[in-house]
This record gives sequence, C-alpha cells and structure tokens, in this order.
Amino acid sequence: MIQRKQTLFLVAALILAVVLYFLPLAEMTAKANYIYKLCFLKTDGVENDFLFFPYGNSILNTLLVLVLLGIIFLYKKRNIQMKFCGLAILLNTGIIASVFFYAEAYSSKLGVESVNYSYGLFIPIINAIFIYIALRYIRKDEMLVRAANRLR
Repeated sequence: MIQRKQTLFLVAALILAVVLYFLPLAEMTAKANYIYKLCFLKTDGVENDFLFFPYGNSILNTLLVLVLLGIIFLYKKRNIQMKFCGLAILLNTGIIASVFFYAEAYSSKLGVESVNYSYGLFIPIINAIFIYIALRYIRKDEMLVRAANRLR
C-alpha cells in the first residue's frame, strides 16, 4: 500500500485537508474597522475579530477527509479508487465554491467594504492537483494489471 506512488499523493492530500481546518479562508473588513474571519475552527486568540464558521464548508471538508481515507485503504480495488478520486475532486471544487458563496453572503449581509481571500483558499486547489496525480497513477496501475492479465 505505502510503496505505491499514488498513496503518497493521497496522504499529502489528506494532510492538507486536515490542515485546512486550522487556516482562515477569508477576511472581511467593515467600515468601523471590524474584521470578520471565515474559518473552520477558532485557532487564534484574537478577541476583536468576529469569526464565522460555515457548517457547509465543515461538512464538505469532513466528507473529503473520509473519502481520502477510504481511497487510501481501498488500494486493492482500483476501480472504486478512481471513482472516489473523482468524488474527492468534486468535493474540493465544492469547498472552493462554498467559500466564495459564504463570503459573498456574509459581506452583503454585514455591509462589508472588502473581502480578502486568505492563503487557506489555495489548499483545496493544491489538494485537487494531488488527487488528480494520484488518479493518473491509479489508472496506470490498472492498465498494467490488465496488460499482465492479457499475457497470461
């Protein structure tokens, strides 16, 4: 399991998905110098910031972590792994879309002047790239197994 290249990419994607819980996703500045942060968990001790915890993002990220764990441990069932990789890429896309949705919804509701997207928003993009690379290696393994079966 661990000697396969795709497992390393999937573990990296899993680590990034867990790290995403602790990073801010967006910061919104209001007229009275109030700062609103969009994040999964409260990690810093700043009391002047207002934090928003969108449950949709948390649910999508939790599903992503569970799907990635499933992909890693289903190493003997490559067809299911490929389908779950597609689902994981779709979940990453959903996380990115929901961050933009929640930031826009909160900014219009609160009368925010500017929305600054944080570096935490790049994690799902990097995650999707890692999953796509793992998907390509899984396909290569499947093609290699099919070629070996034809030779028998």
